[in-house]
Amino acid sequence: MFVIEPGHLAVVEDVFKSIESMDVASHGKITIFFVMKVNSKTFNPIIKHRVKKLGVEDLDDVLKQFGEERSKAIKKAIRRGIVYGAYYEKELLASLATSTEFLDSVALIRGVYTHPSFRNRGLATSVCSAISKELLSLSKEVILWVAKDNLPAIRVYEKIGFKKTKYILLGFKARRRRK
Repeated sequence: MFVIEPGHLAVVEDVFKSIESMDVASHGKITIFFVMKVNSKTFNPIIKHRVKKLGVEDLDDVLKQFGEERSKAIKKAIRRGIVYGAYYEKELLASLATSTEFLDSVALIRGVYTHPSFRNRGLATSVCSAISKELLSLSKEVILWVAKDNLPAIRVYEKIGFKKTKYILLGFKARRRRK
């Protein structure tokens, strides 16, 4: 898997052939990601659901709602960083957001996911607001990247104050070219 700046694509394509995009909403074999950021001046948190910071004691809920593969990823994220979950009707874990990469000045949100049966109810807005609030208390800015074709996610991020930066990344799965 590659996530690169567009200027590096020609060099990578000399050795690798893109075979699949990294985001299901993407058109073609390469996902174009917008890099977005929020800071304390632009942040507008909207939390309308019960949200909490998840720990290892919550992994049974993650497994039940999201399956084994995502549960393993969340377990790693809990050990390495910060994970938040949003609950539908206060009891069903329905949306997740993680951050395992943060420095003094910037934190990166990754792994935002809402169970398909709970989408379009504001859960991603709530969970992203909660994790961004904590990350902004630790850092000056919070960044994320989002597929340009993932319009629902872009709307969520813009609603809570994320702005597109001038940076674009390309993401794809690749196979080494034969010599």
